[in-house]
Amino acid sequence: MTPAEARANLAAALDGLTIGEPEQPVTVHPRQPSRVTPPCVILTPADPWMDTTEDLPYGAAWFRYTAQVIVPNGTLEAVSDDLDSLVGSVILAALSAPGEWHMDSVSAPDPTLINDQPYLSADVALSAPFTL
Repeated sequence: MTPAEARANLAAALDGLTIGEPEQPVTVHPRQPSRVTPPCVILTPADPWMDTTEDLPYGAAWFRYTAQVIVPNGTLEAVSDDLDSLVGSVILAALSAPGEWHMDSVSAPDPTLINDQPYLSADVALSAPFTL
């Protein structure tokens, strides 16, 4: 599997996520986009991006990506609830996907600036073993 195929596998697993009432679709960006409109998830390579360990068979590696989860602005309570919900949805979708994705960690919520406007976000670190 190539890095592009692993990224596409993860993006496909996250496709179709929604948040809020009424449900609002979440855009999944398989790489850093030039324009961002929350709610969205942005997939970027993590560090290390790929590595091998003794527990993997020959020719296999761990592929690592960060899913940056960004929610739209609103009341503090609504934004916090949306972020909690979307982070949970990202984790469940990844763990249910083909490819044996694992959730490695989730960062604390933090403001992310988009066009000089702060949005609440959190980073979900995901990894999966694939044969190269």
